[in-house]
Parts: sequence; C-alpha cells; structure tokens
Amino acid sequence: MNKCRLAILAPNVPTANFLHIFLFSFILEFIITYIFLHIRCTLDVVGNFLGETKNMTISGLKKWLIRFVLSFFAMVFLAAVIFAGCYVKALIDIKRIDSNATIETFSFNCIVSFYGVVDKSSKYPRIFFWRLQRFQSFTAEDCGYVKDLPYVQRIKKNQSLRFRKNEPLSILESSIPYITSVRIREFTHFPLEILRLANLKELYISNSTIEDLPDEIAQLQNLEIISLYNSTGFSMLPNTIGQLKKLRRLFINGGNITLPNSITQLTSLEKLELLNCKIDKLPREIGNLKNLKYLVLTRNSLKKLPESVVKLENLQRLSLENNAIQVLPEKMFLLKNLIFLNLGSNTFREFPVSICDCKQLETLVLKNNKIKSLPVEILQLQQLRYLYLGFNLIEKLPEGFSKLQGLNELSLEGNQLDKFPLQTVELQYLDTLFLKKNKIKVVPNELGKFRRLSFLDMSENKISELSNEIGQIPTLRLLYLQGNQLLDLPSGMYKSTSLEVLHVGDNQIANISSDIVKMVNLRSFDICNNKLKTIPVEFRGLQRIGYLNVSGNLIKELPEEFKNWQGVSVIWK
Repeated sequence: MNKCRLAILAPNVPTANFLHIFLFSFILEFIITYIFLHIRCTLDVVGNFLGETKNMTISGLKKWLIRFVLSFFAMVFLAAVIFAGCYVKALIDIKRIDSNATIETFSFNCIVSFYGVVDKSSKYPRIFFWRLQRFQSFTAEDCGYVKDLPYVQRIKKNQSLRFRKNEPLSILESSIPYITSVRIREFTHFPLEILRLANLKELYISNSTIEDLPDEIAQLQNLEIISLYNSTGFSMLPNTIGQLKKLRRLFINGGNITLPNSITQLTSLEKLELLNCKIDKLPREIGNLKNLKYLVLTRNSLKKLPESVVKLENLQRLSLENNAIQVLPEKMFLLKNLIFLNLGSNTFREFPVSICDCKQLETLVLKNNKIKSLPVEILQLQQLRYLYLGFNLIEKLPEGFSKLQGLNELSLEGNQLDKFPLQTVELQYLDTLFLKKNKIKVVPNELGKFRRLSFLDMSENKISELSNEIGQIPTLRLLYLQGNQLLDLPSGMYKSTSLEVLHVGDNQIANISSDIVKMVNLRSFDICNNKLKTIPVEFRGLQRIGYLNVSGNLIKELPEEFKNWQGVSVIWK
C-alpha cells in the first residue's frame, strides 16, 4: 500500500491572540478528528499546530484526496497567518507517495524532505522540487526511474541525498553545489556520479558489495567523513586517499583491506576506525597522524604495533580488541592523553607493564588473555576508574591494590582466585564487582565494609556459606550467587533493605526464612534448582516483587496464594 506522510509544525504564537488561536485550534481539531474517524485510505498526516507539542495523526487518506488535503492545509496556514498574526513554520515530510500522483506545491515552499519508495516499473512522482526553497533532504529507495526526477539540481538548499538500490544515478547530471551529504545503501559498485558533488563533506556507504573507492575520490577536496559500514567485499583504499586533507573520520567495517602508506598523510584525521577488516599490519609512519584522537582496530589480525604509534600525542582512545597482539611498544608513556585502552581478546601472557606509564588512563580492558599476575606498577594508574581483567589466569591481586582509590568498576570474573580479594573492600568508590567463575570458597566478614557497592556477582564459585555482614552493605542492589554450594541464606541477608535483585539458583537451599518480607525493595528473586518444598506465604508481603522463579525445586503444587498474583511473574515448573 502506498502512503504519504505529512508532518506539519507551527510555532508558538503571541498570547495577545489567544482567543483567535483557541477558536482556530478548536475548529481545526474538529475537522481533523472528523476525517480521522470517517476515512480509511492511504495518507498519513502527522503534525502539531500553533505551538502544541503533542502530535495529532490522521491515517489512511486515499490518493485522490492528496491534492485536497494539501490544499486544505494550505488554507490552514493562510488562516493561521490572518487570525494569529504570525508566520507559520511547516515541516512537510512526504513518504511513499503513489507514482501517478501529482502534488502541486501551492504555498508549500516549506517542504524540507522527500522519502520516495516507488516500484521500479513506475514513473517518478511529479513534484515540482525546484520551487521548494527550503528543501534539504532527498531520499529514494528502489526507485528505478529516479534518474528522471526533474530539476533536483535546482534545489538551492538541498544538502542531503540518500539512495538505496538506485543505479545508475544519472539524477546527478551535473554538479549540485549545495549537496554536502550522500548516503547510499545496497550498491554493487561505486557510483561515479558522486564525484561531481564538489562540496560533499559526508559520504556514507552501507550494506554494499563495493570493492574499492576510485582514485578520483581525491577530487572531493571538502570531504570530511568516509564511512563504509558492513562492506564485506571491500578490499582497497586508493593511494590518492592521502590527498583528502580535510578528512576527519574514516570508518570501515568489513572487508579484507591492505592500508596504503598514503593514509599517513591524512593530517586532519581525528578518528580512524577499521573494524573486522582482516588488517595484519599498520603503515610504519602511522605516527604522522598528529591529530588522531580515536584509533579503533577491533577484530583484525594484528600481531604488533609499529613503534611510531607512540607519536600519536593527541590519542585519547585506542581499541585493539580481538587481534593477536602479544607485546606493546615500550614508550607508551608518550601517549599522555590516552584515557581508554582496550586490549581484550589478544594473546598477552604477561601484563604489558609499559601501559602503567599512561598516567591519565581511566579505562583499561585486558579481558580474554592469558595473564597470570598483575605487576605492582599498576598502582601508578591513579586515574583508573574501570578495570576489566576477566577470563585470564590471575590467582591474586598485588599488595597495595587498594591504593587504586578511583576504581568504580572491577571485573575479575573467569580467573583463578581461590579467596575473596579483600583489597577490594577498601576501594571507597567501588560500585560494581565481578567475581563470577572463580574458585572462591569463603566470603569474609569484611564484606560489610563496602560503602558504595551496588552490584556484586559471585556466581559459579564454590561458596558454601555466607557471612551475615553481606546484608550490611548499605548500597547493594544486585547480588548474584547462583551456581554455588549454599545450604541456606544467612539471617543477616534478610535485613538488607537496599537489595532489589537476588539470584541464588542452582544451590542446595532447602528453606527460606519468613524474614524475607523485610527485604522491602526486592523486585526479582530467583531460587530455581534448589531443594525447596514449600514457598513461604510471607512472599506475598513483598510489595515491589515482580519476578519470582522457584522452578526446579521439590514443590509439588503452587500454593493458591501465588496463583494469579497480579503484576508478578511466577515461574514454578
């Protein structure tokens, strides 16, 4: 079904004309409501009027009413000017219009965007674009004859073109000086017509099988952004890319790419993001990119970095996740502005000590490596707030670890810890602690000393007993203990008034105390796969509970009190 979507916006109007505005709005709403209730067709009209913020919608006007509706709103705008004494601003967004419809613009010079979806066998909708003085965005999808659309190049303020499956683009018969942004999707080759857009600043290509960019891309001297998303067939950047002196961002996701050395000539480049591109090495002179702030090389085949990378003095974020890197350059301390470093899922066997000289580092990711211990030098990272060391071979934390007082989030899951890391208790600002999948057997009494901890995950360890102090953590909201060897829950836990989520599934718990009703903020309680025979009636006293899972226990029949418990999802089988 073909649709036309019309959105109309009006500005706030002086209060002196309140009566006129009220009468006008009342009549307008009456007409709109009448149309909405009595017509089922193919036009959608969405808009707010005279400063209202809530949109009204009319759905389903038949195509023969398109001209009438547009004429109607033209009169509405004229009336608004006459009665309200102001100029009405309009945003008209026409979508999915029938190919045989003719839309005269009347006074609709406020149309700012067109989104056309026309069958390839159809002709273009005959819209007089050259009259639309405020037109800014043209989008066409599957429009086989979009090339015949007349006079698009006459639209003086049009800034954006978007195409999907439109080849060839002979709509661009000549340079359109006002176009600054082009987005193309699902193309099989690079449309050379784009090279005529002398003022183009942004080029976005997505879900395409384009293999390369032409050498002539260098003609687009105003280009600031090149983005190729999900471009699995992409294999080559031209050597001429180094001539794009204004390029600030280069983003490529997918393909099998060899980087040309000329990429190091992009002296204005601030963001270089090459994801899943099978890159096995970087140009030796990558350090020439003096303005680079973001370097993202996730999911590639890098084994090492060139030494010149330490010359990227403005670098703030470096992501090398999912590569095969074992060592880093020694002079990492030269990266004085580095605040984010992701080295996850590489092949580090030792903690790369050189990063401890990056004193401004706030986030460090080293998960999924083979690191066995942490050096004492890590204590130099006094600005560190987020430390992710999950899925390594770490057995303990170094002495003095509690000196990292700025830590807000710490992940040690999937390591070889056999004791609870007591140093973490002294981290005054620690909010989140992951200890899942270790070998911890005992939880110490000192747990109650946490002052800001809100999230604690100790699931899949070997814990058989908890201390009462766990209920004394004043800020604890989420506690995960599933997959341990617990026989019961300590009485002190029931005193926690902050706990909202408690998951203790896959343990050996046989009883739950009626004191659970004291956990007044509990929203989610999962005690599946334990040894419960009954459910305490006191559960009904939990006013905020929304999820209760008692499945996999020894409960033969769900008590009547828990059947049809309004607002609560109860799982018991």
